[in-house]
Amino acid sequence: MELELEETLDALRAKGHRITLPRRWTLKVLLQAQEHLTCEQVQALLAEQDMQINTASVYRALQWLKENGIVAQTDLGTGAAVYSLVGSHPHHHLVCLNCDGIIDAPDDLFDALRERLLRDYHFRARIDHFAIFGVCEGCQDEDSE
Repeated sequence: MELELEETLDALRAKGHRITLPRRWTLKVLLQAQEHLTCEQVQALLAEQDMQINTASVYRALQWLKENGIVAQTDLGTGAAVYSLVGSHPHHHLVCLNCDGIIDAPDDLFDALRERLLRDYHFRARIDHFAIFGVCEGCQDEDSE
């Protein structure tokens, strides 16, 4: 994990970015957690490690990481945006509006959409982490009974 952190920070430095402590620590927490986290959860994990950073600074660090393609921000219907590392395997979610269940969906599900957006609108979509809301199979079965 420490090697991955340093490699990522070195790549950002090579692009001319300044690495502040909030940026470094926020990225470190995301690498350690390897899960979706809200800004408040990131701040709480930082506090557990005696890294006191205010919510605004954590939010700015998350937005900076998002702008630089390191982190994706998604709405999973929980009321707060969640952040996760983009990594080499983007993933997406199908979120049930009835039971709040979440089904992971592969990235290639969006290949045709990316191609069509580029072809028809000359728009290169960055679909790193996406949630689609609907009703899962189990809840559909319950509705039909």
